[in-house]
Amino acid sequence: MLFTKFGISEEKINKSKLLLFFVLIASAIIFRLWQSTGCTAYLVKQFKLSDVTLSVESERIYEQNPNSIEAKIFNNKLTTAPHLLAEVFTSYFEPRYLLNLIGPIGTITVTIGVWTIIKKRSKKGLFHLAAISLVILYLTFQNQKENHLIALISLLSLSAWSKSFFVENKWNITLLIALFIISIWYFMITWHLPQICNEIIFK
Repeated sequence: MLFTKFGISEEKINKSKLLLFFVLIASAIIFRLWQSTGCTAYLVKQFKLSDVTLSVESERIYEQNPNSIEAKIFNNKLTTAPHLLAEVFTSYFEPRYLLNLIGPIGTITVTIGVWTIIKKRSKKGLFHLAAISLVILYLTFQNQKENHLIALISLLSLSAWSKSFFVENKWNITLLIALFIISIWYFMITWHLPQICNEIIFK
């Protein structure tokens, strides 16, 4: 490589790339966290039993015979609850939500991180994925404004598994820098935090 001609070892170059990787990811997190401090009313992503009851009752209205066995089998709390819970849980992984929460740099690095875990069948990685899933599952039962912040940090932690992809190739680290610039631009034009916040006021 070019730098090795000037006496810079490959190890030092890789350490510099690794440092740059974490600095860019951390900077993106901090920038989005700063923007989110202006949110006065977060969108609620919560599984509620009252929604299950409401869904069952609304579905039975359209049944010709709401008291029939078929209606009771397909429209009841036992079958509706898992469906609604799955909807809330998967909503944390929708592309639009991820883009608004962690930006292009987060969405792509997390995707590469998950792909790396699955490809290498890393036990630590799979445990990490399971832990993040449990965190998101826990958040589906909560009604706190910190939910989105916890989801942001939790999901972005999966980016660490993509470090080898970006550090081991000079062109990939250039791609990461470009993603960071695009993400900051994206955060600037989506300062009102769609998919995350109902009302935001910068102070």
